[in-house]
Formats: sequence, structure tokens, C-alpha cells
Amino acid sequence: MLTPHELATLMLIKDAINPVDLDPADFNALVECQLARREQLSPGCHRALITIEGHVFLKSIQRQRMGGFLR
Repeated sequence: MLTPHELATLMLIKDAINPVDLDPADFNALVECQLARREQLSPGCHRALITIEGHVFLKSIQRQRMGGFLR
């Protein structure tokens, strides 16, 4: 299970063009869960990306929230 900060970090990675100021501990937890990854653009320059698993995870949360509203 993700902490609220890790979930917020995942949503930032998904929605931001170039997310900055990500908490390293939260980002590393997402990488360990295979929900995010680090892409090397050039030596010393990286960017955070959401993985397919991360997209599926966020989509499942969205479906659960919508299901609660429809009942």
C-alpha cells in the first residue's frame, strides 16, 4: 500500500511535464513497486516517468472512486 505522499508523487509524475522537487524517498518507493522509473536523458540528467503498472494503478483508483459515486 502506498502512503499519501507516495500517491501524490505518482500523480505528480503522471501529470507534470517535468516534475521537480520530488521527495527521493517517495520516488524510490515508487520505483521499488515498479510504478515509476528513472530515465537517463544525458550523463547526470534524469527524468521521472510513470510505468504502465503505475498507469494501471491510478486507473484502478479512479474506477473505485467513480464506482462509489455511482452507487
